[in-house]
Amino acid sequence: MTYIVLARKWRPMKFEDVAGQEHVTRTLMNALQQNRMGHAFIFAGPRGVGKTTTARLLAKAVNCENQPTINPCNECKSCKSITEGNSLDVIEIDGASNRGIDEIRNLRENIRFSPASSKYKVYIIDEVHMLSKEAFNALLKTLEEPPSHAIFIFATTEIHRVPLTILSRCQRFDFKRIPTTIIADRLQEISGNENLNVDRESLLLIARKSEGSMRDATSILDQVISSTDGQPTVKKVQESLGIISEELFFEFTELIRQKNDGEILQFAQKVFFQGHDVINFIHGLEEHFRNLLVTRATASAKLLETSDYFKNLYQENAARFVEKDLVHYLDILTQNESLLKYSENPQLILELLLLKLAHKPLTVDLEELLALLKNLPNLPDDATNLGDPPPPRPVPDAP
Repeated sequence: MTYIVLARKWRPMKFEDVAGQEHVTRTLMNALQQNRMGHAFIFAGPRGVGKTTTARLLAKAVNCENQPTINPCNECKSCKSITEGNSLDVIEIDGASNRGIDEIRNLRENIRFSPASSKYKVYIIDEVHMLSKEAFNALLKTLEEPPSHAIFIFATTEIHRVPLTILSRCQRFDFKRIPTTIIADRLQEISGNENLNVDRESLLLIARKSEGSMRDATSILDQVISSTDGQPTVKKVQESLGIISEELFFEFTELIRQKNDGEILQFAQKVFFQGHDVINFIHGLEEHFRNLLVTRATASAKLLETSDYFKNLYQENAARFVEKDLVHYLDILTQNESLLKYSENPQLILELLLLKLAHKPLTVDLEELLALLKNLPNLPDDATNLGDPPPPRPVPDAP
């Protein structure tokens, strides 16, 4: 039997299963319940957050044979054919490879015919922003006055490239990046159903690596399971995905406090010769200082997307830094990132950057300095008075 990857095997089969997009699914479910279904929708958002999945669920719901319904039954002939991708009445079009005016003209010709076996003909156009200007113009009239049996669903990762004339004819839904904890919860559910023993910290690492994409997260989980023989641990996940341990960043922040140049140079050499990607290291260091800043500013580590163990470490270390210093560290890192990326000698640039961070002058509050000056002993009241300026020197007459 052919193996089905987790991203396909555990694709949501009802609206409630679409993680992190409740603001979208709730609206669509209400529209189905109230029989207020529009004829054109556009789903915008990052990759892998459920746009195409939601489009297919909507296509199944409007054509489900067990009407009235909110969620598709996934049991009738119509639902099964859409799930298997062989429905004659649900047409999925890749906007990148079918972007010309001829393809849209064919669509306009075919849309006039009634559905073969369903209530609605549903056209799902993925990456719709890739259509040419002429193709968009050819689509306008059909979108404005479509046949009663037609529904359009567009999906795009670049909503700014879709003409306003198209947007004004569609109901727009903005999908958002999925929070790390929600992705980790979903991965934990999938792991349980697959009889996989994956600890929570490993799932959080995978979720953070996916950058808010559920599809990427399930694909990474598939990869990790294969590379670790089905027994993933935190260390194995870090090695498999090239993730740098957070403990390394805490080690560096301790070296910053000590200002030991020799130790810092040895640390840079260790980072470089352990095979860590220097750009990944810089990104991790930026996130580390950002986590310290958030913890310091909010007096809590609750907002951090990491394990409880590291939350406690951030809570302990944040008190040792001043917010202005942390902001300055982040500024130095972001300004020098491109220099490191394109350097022919990245080890030297990394060493200089770490030394620059360590020797950055600590921020001193001006009001605190003034208060210290006022409290100095034996300081005369007019100590800050520099006296009258010297008289102007006479300008010699021109000869």
